Amino acid sequence: MLEPLFGADIIDLGPFGPVFSVEEENMITALKRKLQLYEDDGKLDALKEQWKQKIKENFKRPTAVTGITPTMIERSFHHDPTLVIDHDIKTPKGDYLSRKGDKLNPLLVIKPEKGFLFINGDDADQINFSKQHLETVDVVLVAGSPLDVESQLNVPVFFDQGGFLTTHYGIQQVPAFLSVDHNLLLIREVKP
Repeated sequence: MLEPLFGADIIDLGPFGPVFSVEEENMITALKRKLQLYEDDGKLDALKEQWKQKIKENFKRPTAVTGITPTMIERSFHHDPTLVIDHDIKTPKGDYLSRKGDKLNPLLVIKPEKGFLFINGDDADQINFSKQHLETVDVVLVAGSPLDVESQLNVPVFFDQGGFLTTHYGIQQVPAFLSVDHNLLLIREVKP
């Protein structure tokens, strides 16, 4: 028997009402059913058009990288690109290319011809600053429209989708140069 809680008597009433097993619809089946409903209602084409518009808008202006600010205090630091191999890598014949624990620095094999300059494509000063360095860097945007910046610079530009590069290299401010310094990468956050 249960003890009374706060002076109240607790009575076990047993099962009350019908009990049903939980059954969930397969997610793929549910999505197909929902799409079929849209098609039956004549709304599927409108939905497809909305998706196309969203994709076009994201292509023209990708989501800006969060947490990146204009350079207030210049700083420089190095990044070691050395990779530690986490498993043995063999050729189809069974010869070892590298063993688990080996350290490989790609800069010992190949040195890029150009560095990178990360900028905010919505900042006219940073765009003008990048014009002075186009011979030695490729431009990577953290915000703005790649198509607009390409037309202003007359060179292809890249976009740091999802902030992968800035996060990996520790870039917090732009403009920021990324270049090779012997067997390391040098990151310099500078004022335009």
